[in-house]
Amino acid sequence: MSIDDIWISLSHFDEFTQEKKNEFEIIAKLLTEYILMKLIPNRIKDNDELINFIQLFLPKSTNVEEVQINNFDQWFSEITRSYSFLNVPNNIIKFLLQKVFILVCIEEINALFHITFKLEGYTYPPQTYAMGMYPSAAFVNHSCSPNLARFPVQEDRENLHVGDVVYFATRSLKKGDEVCYSYLERDYELYQKEDIHPDEIIKSQEKRKQRLKEEFFFSCDCARCFNESNGKIDLSYMNLIKELKCKKFECKGWFIPSSEKQMICEACRTSRLIM
Repeated sequence: MSIDDIWISLSHFDEFTQEKKNEFEIIAKLLTEYILMKLIPNRIKDNDELINFIQLFLPKSTNVEEVQINNFDQWFSEITRSYSFLNVPNNIIKFLLQKVFILVCIEEINALFHITFKLEGYTYPPQTYAMGMYPSAAFVNHSCSPNLARFPVQEDRENLHVGDVVYFATRSLKKGDEVCYSYLERDYELYQKEDIHPDEIIKSQEKRKQRLKEEFFFSCDCARCFNESNGKIDLSYMNLIKELKCKKFECKGWFIPSSEKQMICEACRTSRLIM
């Protein structure tokens, strides 16, 4: 995997809320300073070579110059005062900063979070401990009733290493089926109730739809969304919960495959045979 593989991912840089843009700008400025101070080889003494290195540090993008940076002149003055050796035109630095901003947006939309239950235990929601870019996974579409699930590899094993992500089918697949996983954490509380009012189902679906729109910029029209928008339980998702949600009291985990014949709860480590 190279930066070029990541760079082709969508950034949606102009669709984030202003609050998010301000947050990303702070991150981008810090990262740009780090690039200028730490990642540029000390051996580069010629100013033309330095400018060329900065220009080529990240690939070109057609929409980079559309990125709006607040208080750029003030920020540029501060870093040039702090690092007097930076005899580089401000437009070169600004272009680098804009590219880093795009990269932050790409990461926000496309990165996969790695979770663990080891910090607080299986009765608490999982905690994020790492994140990574997996360009191949970015081509897999979302479904609120996914036929794929994933888990991070947390210790080296045969053919797998820490940091890898394993995908597995949550139900039988037919030739030609599109494989999809959920971009959001899988919810289950509503489906475990004995009596569910249609209004609860509709409200839950609307909340999930709004979150997908705000975080991933699309409106989901999967079968589960269609059923729930009409106040009906989605049977495929009910079956997914029945098959994969751990039933240990208060456990927040889901079963994942540990071998060809066995599954284990990602949280409490309860094991069972694959049926």
